Amino acid sequence: MPETQMKTSQTQPPMRPPASQDLRFVIKESMRLGLRFLVEVERALKKLNS
Repeated sequence: MPETQMKTSQTQPPMRPPASQDLRFVIKESMRLGLRFLVEVERALKKLNS
């Protein structure tokens, strides 16, 4: 098999964003979930105190 056929027969993996963007997404979503959790805890404590 000629070299040019070998290159075209191999499929390229889809392009992915850099790992720094993945890490940024994980941190952002973790903080968002943590904030949502704290809001729910605060809401529950307010109900208990009233």
